Amino acid sequence: MALKIIQVTPRYFPDIGGVETHVKAISEVLVEKGFEVEVICTDPSGSYPKNENINGVEIRRFKSFAPNEAYYIAPRIHSYLKKAECDVIHAHNYHTLPAFFATLARKDRKFIFTPHTFGFPTTFPRNLFHKIYKIFGRYIFNSADKVITVSKTERLWLRDVFNIPEGKLIYIPLFVDIAKKIEQPAKDRIQKIAFVGRLSEEKNIDVLISAFTNIKVSHPDCELYIVGDGPMKKQLEKSAEGANDVNFLGALGHNEVVEFLDDIDLFVLPSKYEVLGISVLEAMSKQIPVIMTPVGELSHTLTPEENCLFTKIGDIKDLTMKITLILEDPKLRNKIAENGKHFVSERHDINGIINKYINIYSEKDV
Repeated sequence: MALKIIQVTPRYFPDIGGVETHVKAISEVLVEKGFEVEVICTDPSGSYPKNENINGVEIRRFKSFAPNEAYYIAPRIHSYLKKAECDVIHAHNYHTLPAFFATLARKDRKFIFTPHTFGFPTTFPRNLFHKIYKIFGRYIFNSADKVITVSKTERLWLRDVFNIPEGKLIYIPLFVDIAKKIEQPAKDRIQKIAFVGRLSEEKNIDVLISAFTNIKVSHPDCELYIVGDGPMKKQLEKSAEGANDVNFLGALGHNEVVEFLDDIDLFVLPSKYEVLGISVLEAMSKQIPVIMTPVGELSHTLTPEENCLFTKIGDIKDLTMKITLILEDPKLRNKIAENGKHFVSERHDINGIINKYINIYSEKDV
C-alpha cells in the first residue's frame, strides 16, 4: 500500500509564493509516483473551496485569522490532524503557526519539518513576536524526526540557534521543473521586464518601479510586469499610477507563471531578504537573464556577470544601471541567460531531487 503523506502549509495554490510553489511541486510529483498526498492549509479570506482535488492532490482548507497576512492562526488544523490517517506529516514554514498545530497533533507518526526561514522576520512587530515564538519553534524542531533545510545558510542558522544535531538536519536544495522556453512569434521588439512573487515590503518592488521609471527615459519600448499578490499590492499600484507601462497581473497559477515567463526578456528580484529565491530559478530555467540582490543562498552560489547580475539592496541608481547593461549588451545578456539555465539544470532539477524526499518519507527509522 502506498504511503499517505500530509503536507501542512499556511497557504496553497492558487495563492502564489515560494513555499506555496515548493509544496505544490513536491505534492504533485509524489502523486505521479504513486503516493497519496493531502495538503492541509488555511484560507483567511474564505474565498476558496474548503475541499478540492488539484492534479491528484487532495486539498483541505481551514479558516484562519491572519493579521496583516501573517501567522495564519487556525487551531482546527490541530483537531483535524489528530484524527487524520496518514504515515507522514510534513509541515512547512517556521514563521507561521500551522506547523506548531501539526506538531501538537503528530502522535506516533513520522514528522518532517521544512522551516523555509532566513533566520529573522521582516518587521518590528513580527520580530518581537518571534522572540517569544522561539519557545514554540524549539518544540517543533525537537519533535521533528528530520528537519529539511533548503539552503546551507539556513542549515547553519538552525544548527547554531536551536542546537539541532547534524544527523537530524538534511539539506535538500529547492528545485524547479526544467521546461523548455517556448519561443514567441517575431514582433516589434518590446523589452519585457518581470517580477514574480509575493507583494510584501521585504521584496523592495518600489525600488524596481522607480528604476523602471528611469529606464523608460532611454528605453521607451520597455514594459514592466509585476505578478503576485500581497499586503503591498494597493500601495504599489498607487505609487505606479504616474508611470507608463507598469502592469500588475495579480496572482497567477504556477502553470500560468511558467507560460508567462516564455514571453519575458529580463527577470528582477530586488528583495531585502530571501531564503533562496525559487522565482529566480524558474526564470533561469527558461534561459532568462536575472538581476537580483545578493541575499539568501543564491548569493553564495551564483557568479555575477557569469550567470546573473547582482544589484545593491535598495539602490535605485545601481538597479537602473544593471537593467540598462542587460538591455544594451546582447553578448552579456545571452551569456548570463545560457549559463543560468545550465546552473539550474545541474543543481536544481526536480527529477534529480525528488528521490531524496521519497527516501526520507519511506525510511522506517528516521
